[in-house]
Parts: sequence; C-alpha cells; structure tokens
Amino acid sequence: MKINKKADIVIAWNRMPIYAARSINSIREELSMDFPVVYTKSKMPISGLEAILSDHIYCIKYGKSYSWADLGLKVPTIFFHSGWRYRHFNSLAEEVRSNGGNVIGLFDNNYRGDIRQILGSIYFKFFYLNKFHSVIVPGRSGQKLAQYFGIDKKSIHQGLYYADKKIFNRRKKLSSRSKTFLFVGQLVTRKGILEIVEAFQDFHTSNPDWSLRIIGEGPLKDKIVNKAGVLVENFASSEYISDAMNDSRFLVLSSYREHWGVVVHEATSCGCGLILSSSVGAGVDLATPYNSIVISRNSIELLSAAMQIASQKNIKELDFIESNSLSVSLNFSELVWKRSLKRILNTLH
Repeated sequence: MKINKKADIVIAWNRMPIYAARSINSIREELSMDFPVVYTKSKMPISGLEAILSDHIYCIKYGKSYSWADLGLKVPTIFFHSGWRYRHFNSLAEEVRSNGGNVIGLFDNNYRGDIRQILGSIYFKFFYLNKFHSVIVPGRSGQKLAQYFGIDKKSIHQGLYYADKKIFNRRKKLSSRSKTFLFVGQLVTRKGILEIVEAFQDFHTSNPDWSLRIIGEGPLKDKIVNKAGVLVENFASSEYISDAMNDSRFLVLSSYREHWGVVVHEATSCGCGLILSSSVGAGVDLATPYNSIVISRNSIELLSAAMQIASQKNIKELDFIESNSLSVSLNFSELVWKRSLKRILNTLH
C-alpha cells in the first residue's frame, strides 16, 4: 500500500486532548509527512501539545469561521476533521470540497437511539451525508450510529481512539493493589460524579478500608471534597494517571452521556476492573461480563451495590478480571488507528 507523498494533508481536532496529539504524531511519523494540525483548546487544563506535535500547529477559536488563507495555509487536498457541525472546521472543509479535495470525518458519538439522534440523522442525511468521503469512529457503537446516519458501511472505519500503551500498561497485579475505586475526568454533572461520591459514602460506612480517588477538575469540585474516604486531586499528566490506575482496582465512570471514553481503554490497558453506566460508549467494546459491572442507569443505589459486589472479589476473581481487561484492550491500538487512516488514504489515489 503506497501513500502519495505529494498529497496535502491536514488534520483538525476539536478540544484536542493529549492522546489525540500523540495519535496524530504517530501518523506523521508513519507517513514521514510533517503535515499541519489545526485544533481548538480542550476544556481541561492540558500542557505539552506543542512538545508532542512540534511544528505546523494552528490553534483557532471555537465557533468562528475560518478560511485557509486566514491560517496562512494553502487549501489541502485531504482534510480530516472531528465533528460534523463545528462552524470553525466546516468553513475550512467547504473550501477543500470546492477545490476538489476530500473531507474525512472523525466522529466519536455513540449510538443512543434517542429523539435527538433521530432528528440528527434526518438533518445529517439532508445536509451532510455527501460531504464526507469516509469517517473514522472509535468502536462498534460509533459504527452503528454512522450507519444509522446513512453512511455506507464500507466508508466507516474503526480505531479513532486508543490509550498510549507505552504509558498505560499493567505494572502491578490487580489483586495486590490498594482497595481503591478511581474516577478520572471532568467534575461536571453529565459525568455523574455527585452520584459516584454519594454512592461511595453509602458504601464506605460498612467498608471503611476502601477509598475513592478522584482525579479531575470542574465546577462541582467544591461539592465533593472533604468526604470520608474520598481523595480529590487536580487533573494530572498521563504518567501520573497511569500510576494511579496501577494502584486502583476499579475505574468508576457513571456518565449520563459519554461518547466513548478513552479513560476506559486506559484503565483496561492497566488491567483495572470497570464499573460503568450503560451510557458509556466504550462499554460496548471494553466491558465484558468478566471484567465489569455495568449499571442500567445512573443511580446512587445501583452504584453503591456495584461497589459492594466489586469489593467482594477474591484474589482469583481479581486475577480473572485483570486478564480479561488486558485482553479486550488489545482490540484498540496505534496500529488499528494507522491501518484505518492509511486504508482511507489509499482509496483517494
């Protein structure tokens, strides 16, 4: 498979996280092409993007229309961009199409089948369906949604998200870790963080030897500090989070909405067990009957019961959970991402 090195490629990512920077850089290295990267800033405090991506990076404002001339760049022939309704990327994408180029979507939404997605599918089919050559999604739920939106199955590729295995890997047996539940993410309502803390308080009264470790920042922080058995820390580096995962038994993520959740792949790559709400998109790909407890809805009672079940796992059961998490984590990797992107590029030449 040979990539046309004369093609002009640009990748644009909304609210770019650190793992996206790493995945983009891996493509630059794979293709030996130092192509430009356009992005808007993440809502979370992130440092190190410039160090990873080095040159040719362009930070633009969320929601503002841009032309390629505004960025001082010529119109590329191939443009990858996240989302499909972001004004700041769509204005650039329209220029690419008008110039005869191809636009590839990076879509991370998971299938829910609710009224919003029903209406969204109608809107997409009328106004956006023919505007994308191909799309890359995280996993099976994303593929189901893309097909629901009318995109041909042959044009849908998986592998958009993955944990950096050089950082997130199992270094300590699950059964030898501290009795800790871990949450990593934004401290906002949709993450269900208040329910997690309250459920843990209920659980902790009869299990005082367990703790809940929270790594994140957001407007709800003041409501979760100074609780018995709860440690709240500011958002930290990937290496720090990996260390925290290697000293925790279960990741708890009880979101009301979660498109995929790279943190789930990071946790399984470290061998953690999972307690997830059914709204977490990555659950379809990474939560099995052998490594997880999936609750049907975000409920204090269900979360507390799940924590109780998790806390009763013996050494043999914990070892089995660990092996299953490590096994499913292999389905997503830098290799899968590279293969999908290269497969798309080779359909364009």
